[in-house]
Amino acid sequence: MGGLGGRVSRLEERRRPARSLRSERESFEDFQAREIPRRNRELPSSVKVCRSRLGWLALVGKLGEFASAEALVDDVMEGPDGSGCLQPPEERSRIMVEREVYLAVWRGDEGLQHLRVPGEWAEILDASEQWRARLESVPPVVFARWLVENRRAMQEDGSEAGQIEALGEQCLGPFGITEALLESVVGPDRDALTSEELGWQLNAPLQDLFVSEWAFEVQEEVRKIDEREGGN
Repeated sequence: MGGLGGRVSRLEERRRPARSLRSERESFEDFQAREIPRRNRELPSSVKVCRSRLGWLALVGKLGEFASAEALVDDVMEGPDGSGCLQPPEERSRIMVEREVYLAVWRGDEGLQHLRVPGEWAEILDASEQWRARLESVPPVVFARWLVENRRAMQEDGSEAGQIEALGEQCLGPFGITEALLESVVGPDRDALTSEELGWQLNAPLQDLFVSEWAFEVQEEVRKIDEREGGN
């Protein structure tokens, strides 16, 4: 869990200033107002291109013309970039495009009900749902403690990967978050993925969770730990 778990986005990286006299609801709304636009801005370019292309094809009623989900992936890989990223086809990440297309098919989005997800991707998406659900089941105070301890371990000179992995197993293992699960989320082609692609495979299923009340509570718990223990 050290190798893969360490790539999960750190919720404590952008800490909130000292709390003002605001209600919990107002503080949460402020959190969402910051996090949702930021995460949208930081979406990988290939994801933005894919979502733009799928949106245009849906708008003009062309999604039903594709005979397979794979053919739709090919279209997105070669189609024009209407996202504003100006990302040429040769720079697009196929695995990111596949995830977006197959997820839309998996959800049964309008116009895609006639398509099927390849078996390999069905397994990845099923594991992704488990990954998200199990992470959300971790109490915020427990996940916050893991984040803080993991951060400290990674900052220590001479800290070993085994130490970080053991920390993950101790804190997150009881909730079913294992290295085997994360390997399933990434898929069988892990060694062929770039760092950005590997990170996205792990983080894509969590985007809505990272702007939820659960994430807000995690961030608050991290703040409390740092205040008590003099964290960085």
